[in-house]
Amino acid sequence: MDLDYYKKFKKTKKTKKINNKEIWSYTRVSSIGQSENYSIEAQEENIKDYANRYGYKITKKFGETFESASNDTMRKEFQNLLQELRKSKQKPYAVAIRTMNRFSRTGASAISISSDLIEKLGVHLIETSTGLCTDNEIDRLTIFTKLLESRKQNIERVSQSTPGMQSFLKMGNWLGRPPRGYTTYGRKVSNRSNIKGHQEIVINEEGHILKKAWIWKSEGMRDSEIRSKLERDFNFKISKQSLSQTWRRPFYCGIINHDMLETAVKGKWKPLITEKLFKQVQSIINDKPRKSGYEISPVNEYRPLTGFLKCSMCGQPITSYIQKKKQIHYYKCQKCPGGNMNAETTRKSIKPGVNDSFREFLSLHELNRANAGVLKAQLTQMIGEHY
Repeated sequence: MDLDYYKKFKKTKKTKKINNKEIWSYTRVSSIGQSENYSIEAQEENIKDYANRYGYKITKKFGETFESASNDTMRKEFQNLLQELRKSKQKPYAVAIRTMNRFSRTGASAISISSDLIEKLGVHLIETSTGLCTDNEIDRLTIFTKLLESRKQNIERVSQSTPGMQSFLKMGNWLGRPPRGYTTYGRKVSNRSNIKGHQEIVINEEGHILKKAWIWKSEGMRDSEIRSKLERDFNFKISKQSLSQTWRRPFYCGIINHDMLETAVKGKWKPLITEKLFKQVQSIINDKPRKSGYEISPVNEYRPLTGFLKCSMCGQPITSYIQKKKQIHYYKCQKCPGGNMNAETTRKSIKPGVNDSFREFLSLHELNRANAGVLKAQLTQMIGEHY
């Protein structure tokens, strides 16, 4: 029997041809020190080589700076990439990253973001160091596994570094950015000109102005008067919330009161004020409870975003109210003119209501059912490690 005769009747699977050869690149390092070691340049070179090898064209670049990957929402360049992908009419075939841990270290959150890019926008991820691409199921699963592994590595790194950070604090050093009025010099700082071999926190020009504010407060001057005097005499602007927080920061009298420490520690920096002055201000604050002239009421069910949203122009929290005659709910910025926005979409609304727009925004971050198992595995792993 001639079985070869029947080969011509076999249906062959057609190879998918990629017409869109446009890709965007994303690079990132976690600190300035990595950037100085040319890690950004190494990532860009690897992505460029991959694009040349497979005939892709890099049309846009994102990242190219240092950003921590522990929180995706706090990464400015990462959010710029996602926003540009959503609004772009001509979307790229893929976003190219040298290694997946450069894309994100948030585990399940990163997988959710990746799934949205693939399923809703039709944009894939390419890991140029390995050639993996989410345009096929096997590679996609491998990439998702790598994102989970990056999260695990991040958790392990934090647990290992915590004792070191506690020791660093106990020695009188400060973690993170200091309050307004001080400038930090050291190894991990945002300003390259402030890089030094050891940490040094010094009082700057704003600090000397803030010292006057502390003295005025100790003399009984109201916050509103202090803010007006600072702006009038020194062109120093500070919000009422920031000024109120200033009075409650022991940092200014040279004390570290950190969550990682069981007790307060004396800091190495020069205090802006004395402990006596700090305690005097606390006494004034505690003896005079704030009387605002109005009573704060619970959030209205028709305006649940009150205080959560912030004005895109001035950055102040959005308030809300109801037009009692027509029973229409509005959100409003108290500072910017013309800042009224419908809470719900109505027949006469020119634009969708804020609540509906927020619901649409949340829908962009819904977890794809296909990834439910991956999320469950990640949560199980995290709970097992910490409890």
